Amino acid sequence: MARSLLALTFVLALALIAIARFPASLALDLLLPSVHLPNDLQLRYARGSIWQGQIDLVFRTFPATTVTWEIDGLNPGPRLNLSAKTPNGQSELFGTLSVSSNRVELQALSFFLSSSDSLQLAQEYGHDLAGDLSGEAIHAHLTGPCLDQLSGELAWTGGPLTVNTGSKHYVLNTPPMSGDLLGKDCGPAAQLRAMNQSSATAAFSVNQSGWFTVDISPELIALVDPSGANPGGSMQFEAKIR
Repeated sequence: MARSLLALTFVLALALIAIARFPASLALDLLLPSVHLPNDLQLRYARGSIWQGQIDLVFRTFPATTVTWEIDGLNPGPRLNLSAKTPNGQSELFGTLSVSSNRVELQALSFFLSSSDSLQLAQEYGHDLAGDLSGEAIHAHLTGPCLDQLSGELAWTGGPLTVNTGSKHYVLNTPPMSGDLLGKDCGPAAQLRAMNQSSATAAFSVNQSGWFTVDISPELIALVDPSGANPGGSMQFEAKIR
C-alpha cells in the first residue's frame, strides 16, 4: 500500500511538472479556437510556459502591450499574478486574476495610463487627450460577459480634452479629478469630481453594446469653459466605441 501511494505521488508530481513546463505558445494554440475574443483584440507571440510566461496583447491602435503572468501555486484554483507594460514603458498594470467555472475575478489591480498611449487609441475616433489616468485598489467580478461587480479609485491629472460626438467637437480644459469605479448595467462606470470643487462632476459608463456615455455637471462645465460658451444645464453625449 505504501509503495503504491509513493508511486502515485511520483506520477502526480511528474504530471504537475509537465503541465507547468508546457509551452505557452502551444497552450494558446489549443485555447484560442474555443475562446471568442472581440474582433479588434488579438493575442500574439506567447512565450515561456503555462506556469510563467508572456504574451503580447494588441487592441486596435493602442500600443501593443506585453502581459506577464505567474501562477501562484500556493492558492487553490487558477490564480495568476499579472503585470503589463506598453513598449515605451510609460503605461503599466499590476494585479491578480482568479478563474473559477464561468467567473473571473480581478484583485488588487493598479494601473497607470499615459496620455501618449491613450491618445493613439482616442485619435482614431477624433478625440484628443492630454492627461494621465491612474487607478488603485481595483476589484472586479465578471460572470460570463457581465461585469457584475467593480470598485476602485481613479485619478486624472487634467489638461485639454477634445471630444468628438459626431456632430460637434467639444474642447474642455479639464482640472485634476479623482473618483470611484463602479459596475453599471453589466459594464464599467466611473464618477469623477474636481479636486478643488466636489460639485463639479463627470460620470462615464460603457454598456455591453459598446456605447460610451458621458454626463458632465454644470459646475464642471463652468470650470472647463469659464467663457460661458456652453450655458445652462449639464452636458450629455454618447459614442460607439466598439
